[in-house]
Amino acid sequence: MRLFHWLALLLVVFATACTFATAGDPEREPAKTPRAKVDDTHLSLGAAVSWGGLTVWPVIDARADKRPSGDYTTLARALAEGTLAVKEMGSGGSVPQLMVHNTGKQTVLLTAGEVLQGGQQDRVLVKDVVLPPSPEPVPVAVNCVEQGRWSPGATGISFGYGGRGEVTLTRTVQAEKSQGATWATVAQLNAAKAKVVGGPDAAELAPSSGTYMASLDQETVRRHVEAGLAVLEPGFAGLQQVVGLVVAVDGKVRNAELYGHPSLFDKARADTLRGAALEAVSLDVHDKAASAPADQVAVLFLREALTAQQVAEEAEGAVVRKEQKAAGAAAYWTEDVGGHFIHLTAYAE
Repeated sequence: MRLFHWLALLLVVFATACTFATAGDPEREPAKTPRAKVDDTHLSLGAAVSWGGLTVWPVIDARADKRPSGDYTTLARALAEGTLAVKEMGSGGSVPQLMVHNTGKQTVLLTAGEVLQGGQQDRVLVKDVVLPPSPEPVPVAVNCVEQGRWSPGATGISFGYGGRGEVTLTRTVQAEKSQGATWATVAQLNAAKAKVVGGPDAAELAPSSGTYMASLDQETVRRHVEAGLAVLEPGFAGLQQVVGLVVAVDGKVRNAELYGHPSLFDKARADTLRGAALEAVSLDVHDKAASAPADQVAVLFLREALTAQQVAEEAEGAVVRKEQKAAGAAAYWTEDVGGHFIHLTAYAE
């Protein structure tokens, strides 16, 4: 199975190895940081960095000098560079689908939980999409995160990048998938942030459209998130071979996210950390005293996520998606059709 091509690098009981996929300079020096070993081969955790009740560990891959098998960029970068266009489907639009056209030279990774703002209503990606350059646009699956607005006159307008949703939203769209669950989560998150904001400004998080972007754009929320990034980003400065992170909130490991090569994580790092900081604000732990669990707790969670039993597989276009379950973790894998690992999100059960 292609999944075990990557797990072979993680567990000594397997004998073969997999080439990681994405873009950038593959020449890396070993990271100079204290580590907690994830396995006996190549993955380890860097030193934890905390902001209030949020703790983040860099995940370091000692074998990340392997040359990538593809040239990847992120949704945010492709939209900013004008090499990717996202529009409504057809003349009337369709709530659960958008049309995406990659006219650039790089393959674009779109990840579950990323928000697309504009069109007839804001949407969120419900699963990872790997989009090579193409002469024609292709449909991608989305859910609405702006209940109450549908603007037919905006059919031909391109969407912009709304940002990465926090873990609570990403988990909902990946695990529960339904539109109703997504709307319920948006309402929950907006209400939670309204409590954090307090006072008259809290009304900004309950507009008539019920839009999730209200909680991302609200000034107090943005200020808290930026303060978190100012603390978290230096924890990654100067580190080499970093392919992802493990996140704990209020003393409990909450999720992990890994990319196939450090160069792709470098491109996604700011948005990934922003999602973690946003989760801390939503759960109102950003002003709490530090409550980091032991490194070994994060190690055990990541081990369980990586070795969980596969329960589903889906092949679509240039991507293969796999779902794994264990007692304490659910993991969602993305590979290319050649079996090269691209992206993983894992959540504590």
